Amino acid sequence: MRPGLTVLDGASTTADVTQRLARSGRSRGGTSREPQLVLAQTYGWVESTLLKIEVRATGLRALREQRGLTQRQLAKDIGISQNYIPALEGGARRPGSGVQERLVKYFGCHFEDLFQLVLVNPETSQEQVLQPTGQKPSVTRR
Repeated sequence: MRPGLTVLDGASTTADVTQRLARSGRSRGGTSREPQLVLAQTYGWVESTLLKIEVRATGLRALREQRGLTQRQLAKDIGISQNYIPALEGGARRPGSGVQERLVKYFGCHFEDLFQLVLVNPETSQEQVLQPTGQKPSVTRR
């Protein structure tokens, strides 16, 4: 297991990831950039590279369809624009923490069932999909 992944256990939002990194002693202070630097070290990228953390709604369509919901009905039920659901499902938009929480509560599932956390190196477009503890991470290029 790679160091740093265990702090993601049970994280439900990107804020949880940041808080867990800070609590684990892996962050060296209070700035929001430091957890990204720690993650850069963990995944073998140079420390000076600032990484972008993206939350992607990769499981949303499947869960919605399993429940027999239309995009319009889901949007109405959780109180967001009906145009936002297809944008989330298609990857054009990223869900904010409020939408993440509402979707997890609505479906009564784990964060990982709906979302993927992805580290993106903006300089090289290299991506690192973060997996729950015990699963091998994958690296892709856009």
